[in-house]
Amino acid sequence: MSKTSKTFCPLPFVHLYAQPSGHVKPCCIAETIYTHNLNNETIDEVFNSEEMKKLRVDMLNGERNKLCDICYLAEDRGEISARQGFLEPQNNEFEIPETTDGEVPLEFQYIDIRFSNQCNFKCRTCCHDFSSSWYEPEMLMGGLSPDTNKVIKVKNNFIQNLKGHLDKLNKIYFAGGEPLIMPEHMDILKFVTDKELKLHLHYNTNLSTLKYQEESLFKYWNKIKEKGTIYIAVSCDGLYDLGEYIRVGFNHKKFVSNIQKLKDNDIHYGIQYTVSTYNIHHIFESIEQFLDLGIIESTDDISFHYAWAPDGICIQNLQERDKFKVINTFEKNMDNVTEKTKIELNNILKFMGTRSGNYMEIKNYNDKINRVFPKTK
Repeated sequence: MSKTSKTFCPLPFVHLYAQPSGHVKPCCIAETIYTHNLNNETIDEVFNSEEMKKLRVDMLNGERNKLCDICYLAEDRGEISARQGFLEPQNNEFEIPETTDGEVPLEFQYIDIRFSNQCNFKCRTCCHDFSSSWYEPEMLMGGLSPDTNKVIKVKNNFIQNLKGHLDKLNKIYFAGGEPLIMPEHMDILKFVTDKELKLHLHYNTNLSTLKYQEESLFKYWNKIKEKGTIYIAVSCDGLYDLGEYIRVGFNHKKFVSNIQKLKDNDIHYGIQYTVSTYNIHHIFESIEQFLDLGIIESTDDISFHYAWAPDGICIQNLQERDKFKVINTFEKNMDNVTEKTKIELNNILKFMGTRSGNYMEIKNYNDKINRVFPKTK
């Protein structure tokens, strides 16, 4: 068994991810373990479930486990996977526990909890699982059963269970939904501030607000920074009309204003840009706008990711002539970005070219979306 095997990843040994439904995964892009749910089981029971123990043993033995196929298949395409990214020295901040049978101590170091699907945006690239604002459109599209709740959230007993582990953690990742409007996030933020815990808090947010109700979040973040760190990954797939079209609820002026507030409070942030059929042709235009507005200093401040689902927004389903146009645009502009960005954009090209797509998936998806989404300028 070896931590240097070709399938090893540190996350299953130190980390736990939970969806708003309470279902768990080894990480946010892995397959869901539907047999376990944090609404019915403790964190301890889930972290050392039979599925998690087998995954760890498989990794140490150099065997592929289907839970992590997303990364392994990306590597087969020649991409740099998330697994490989976590093995880079600058990202590998964890102490990996020893194990032979896959069971590890319950002092995990990193947790990624999506407390709820509560969200004030209705992004065209999202769904009800991760945005409560998608409830009405998805109901009209026939994608939800009549008894589905608009807001999906973990139970309060889980929040209390989590508090018992916070003093052992190194890092918490808050996402959603929109974490900054969730009462569960505020409960945890106040708890770690009151306890003066040394933690690294990492957010994924649409940055539509920097308050919870009427209370400034900087009050707590500045306190956390005395011992730990804050990093804000700001989800933004375009500015001006493009941003407002993709992310229904996005307001360009408010977004730029809130970015300035992060700067004024010395909060470290970066842009998380999800590439889809909506913005694949606008990437370099967006980069120029981010730079011109002083939102980023270089393209190192943007992380580019591609959406692989649903099929209607997946760039693999572009027509061949559109893929050719994308390749030409990338080739003309690659000299204007950093090495990190070149790697991420090349990942996007490799993913796009993996298979011949079905353009009708895009057309049919947009036809459905346009029937239930508001008309935009």
